[in-house]
Amino acid sequence: MKKFLLPYVVVPAAVLILVTLARAWMEIQSPTNFMTTCLSANVLSMIWMFTMPAVMLKKGLSLVHGMIAGFLFFLLYRLAIGTVYAMAWTGQWKVEGTDDVVRYVSQVKEGTSTAMVFLMNTLPPIGIGMVILFVVWSITWVIGFRKNRPFARGAASQQETAD
Repeated sequence: MKKFLLPYVVVPAAVLILVTLARAWMEIQSPTNFMTTCLSANVLSMIWMFTMPAVMLKKGLSLVHGMIAGFLFFLLYRLAIGTVYAMAWTGQWKVEGTDDVVRYVSQVKEGTSTAMVFLMNTLPPIGIGMVILFVVWSITWVIGFRKNRPFARGAASQQETAD
């Protein structure tokens, strides 16, 4: 495995998978609890999206590395979310002690197939995340690395003139 995958993909995705599982359990146990509301894999993934480009650029990684890391990160954690939604929809999960269905079920239109529930909670968010990551990476590269842009055309000649 490439060295950049472990710290930028595997570890953050594993944390978000655990958060997703904890959130699913909390939705069944106590959906109105404050912690259930606060615990969000999407918020944590946005933090990842806005910090990782700067960290990866600082380490000298390219846009290609960033897009590969982003795709794998989004794929791993969105597969977990899609699976939770599909399992809840198939099993018609209910809030413990009530007849109310969990949010994962109530947000889906009646008659939707399990495969569609899985796909719609997995693929569009990956695409949206990749677009946002590309924009954030580009802005970070242009603004954050004005004086020393890694991978810029002529960067080597600029470095030689600065020395």
